[in-house]
Amino acid sequence: MNKYRQKIILFPLLLLVINACRKEEFTVPVSVDMEVTIAEGSSPHLTFDGGLIMVEQIAFSGHRNQGGDVYFATEDGDGFGPVSFPHNSFGHIKKFDIPQGVYSHMEWDLALDDIDSQDDDDVEDADDEWQVADGGLWIAGTYTRVDGAPLPLYVSVDDDEQFSVKTEGVEGAANITLHISNSYLAQFVIDPYYATQTVSVRSLENAEVSSGTLGDYIEISADKNEALYENILFRLERSAKVVIK
Repeated sequence: MNKYRQKIILFPLLLLVINACRKEEFTVPVSVDMEVTIAEGSSPHLTFDGGLIMVEQIAFSGHRNQGGDVYFATEDGDGFGPVSFPHNSFGHIKKFDIPQGVYSHMEWDLALDDIDSQDDDDVEDADDEWQVADGGLWIAGTYTRVDGAPLPLYVSVDDDEQFSVKTEGVEGAANITLHISNSYLAQFVIDPYYATQTVSVRSLENAEVSSGTLGDYIEISADKNEALYENILFRLERSAKVVIK
């Protein structure tokens, strides 16, 4: 066999090897830990201390510049939580293995489930006020009344709601790169400060006040203070995001 014919045979074999390596490169899994936290913020009359979330199912979709799109979802009934996320801290939801690549778009769908805090040891060991947690997402805060008196305030999002959130890179980078040499955090950021920006002091002063073993408090849910709930829920869903770090 002459050298010319050898080159003809070896060239397509080389292409096959290169293509196989490229396909393998785009299937290499990268470790991504999903966490939940409250966004930093401030308000003259409201502060938020943290909360709980119960997730029934998580779905992911991502578009890569090379290597094809990526889709997956957790199994029905797996459930993650209840996960607590105190102020200035994070709650761990789940670890994922996501194929490496340069992503121009990522989106997460988080379907909520019933917290049912009485069956969770971590919640039972937490502060007493967390025993009133309800719904699929529960956020604890304090409203300072016009007369200066503090009043606990709880936002309880129904357990049949779903958050569909886009993903940002650090400092708003257009593309998000996942590489096998690194591990990453996917921080699901909830922003109650943005969600309550349009809530007036007058509406809070006139809100229905509930009473329990821990005293008086304002509950904002589908059952209590419904008008406030619809406004806050819309802005919570609008402002929620996942940040890859």
